[in-house]
Amino acid sequence: MLEMSTTEYFVLMDVGGTSLKSVVLSREGKILKNSFSLMPIDSRGSSEEIIGTITSVLKEQSNKAKEIGEFKGIGLSIPGPFDYGKGISRMKHKFQSLYGIDLRNEIIKMLGLPKGLPVIFEEDSTAFLRGEAWMGNAKWFNRIIGLTLGEGLGAAFMVNGKITRDTSQGVPLNGELWHLPCEEGILEDKISRRGIIRIYREITGSSEEVDVKDIALRAESGDIDSIRTFEEFGLITGQLLRPHVQRFNAECIVIGGQISKSFELFATPLNEVLSEIPSLKKVTRARSIELSPLYLSLIHI
Repeated sequence: MLEMSTTEYFVLMDVGGTSLKSVVLSREGKILKNSFSLMPIDSRGSSEEIIGTITSVLKEQSNKAKEIGEFKGIGLSIPGPFDYGKGISRMKHKFQSLYGIDLRNEIIKMLGLPKGLPVIFEEDSTAFLRGEAWMGNAKWFNRIIGLTLGEGLGAAFMVNGKITRDTSQGVPLNGELWHLPCEEGILEDKISRRGIIRIYREITGSSEEVDVKDIALRAESGDIDSIRTFEEFGLITGQLLRPHVQRFNAECIVIGGQISKSFELFATPLNEVLSEIPSLKKVTRARSIELSPLYLSLIHI
């Protein structure tokens, strides 16, 4: 008599500056029904508060996995600087209280996990690109750039299904764009939340407290200054990305992060600037802004 195989499940979490997103995912990439979780988190909180929030969500999700199948591991996408191999945060700009803490050990201890159960960490932009190349809008392309636009600028580069930081492939040092010099600052000053707000204030002459979401809502309602803001952002983004896209010979650029929710507002000027790059075939928003970073490559778990 043949034994029925037990489905293997993994708990995957995307650690953001304001929220934790998590799912229970099968080995085949299917999300367990009703397992998507969104939990607020304060990146400025104490280590006890942050670790407590993370582990409480992981515990709840792992219990769901155990109820219906075999719980095989945990994967977390998290921003850097971070020692992904050791599971130790090196961030100073956010999650400051986690600096130097062995987060893997804390998770194992708090959840009482068995020895040898994988707990892996991956850079959030890398996890995003893996997800979009596997299950999203970057599928079927060989040379892909993944960008996450939000509070900052995240980037990842992929060749033939594998993340690369090889500079001989036209990838910037360490596969990062955010810190590259740009005028009197860095690239992230222009391609990020603060970049859009700066453009809006320059166009309107206003110093009001406004966020990208507010500007997007105004643009969608027909406000000319808000529309111009996103058009200018698309133009600037295209101009600043163009040399990197050319150097890498990218076939596809896939964009995620919270700002990508307004992709249609800046897509036209962005595409116009990048349209003359021979290798580039597609510039697209992510298939799933919320879920793509959660599709960590299960090969590693």
